[in-house]
Amino acid sequence: MFLLVKFFRRFLRKPNLSEASDQFSKLAKKVKTNEEPQYEGMCHLAIARCEQNIGNSHGEVEALISASRCYLEAEKRIYDLEAPTFNENLTTAIQSYNHAIRLLEENRDLTRAAGLCLELGDTLMNMQMRSEALTFYKRSAELLPKSSLSYLHAKEKVGKTFVKMKDYHNAVNVFTEIANTAEQISKKPATSVSLDILAR
Repeated sequence: MFLLVKFFRRFLRKPNLSEASDQFSKLAKKVKTNEEPQYEGMCHLAIARCEQNIGNSHGEVEALISASRCYLEAEKRIYDLEAPTFNENLTTAIQSYNHAIRLLEENRDLTRAAGLCLELGDTLMNMQMRSEALTFYKRSAELLPKSSLSYLHAKEKVGKTFVKMKDYHNAVNVFTEIANTAEQISKKPATSVSLDILAR
């Protein structure tokens, strides 16, 4: 933690954004070896801010994604230990994911944005946070063209989440939509594509 404070003070005093980004990247690697994912996440957020000010949108997205995963890992460790938590790491992870997803949307990289939504949704599901996961599964589907199998995959996760939440009415509606969409995609009875997806 002392190293982080030292680095922040140094680069606030002498702002050289490219150098700062490189130094925070090195520090993130050092902290990673000490298995401190939340501190590694702090470094990646600092990198993201540097890349934003430089105008490097791609670098900002990559740093935000790395930060998100670090904070999620920190939260999962607390969850696995069944220790008390105020969800600070989870909140920061979701905020960072949302920021990265928004930037990808602005850059029209919708497939990757949708993938991040699924990634976060899966993690939230594993942590038994079903309604939160559902939000990101729905968002993933919204980002994808309805003519794609990726869309059907995202909708499948929406439907299965409704089932786990015992919301069978919405689950039936979603699976019906999947079957109808799959039939339109394949131009033949839905038993081919849709049932293969639902069987997974």
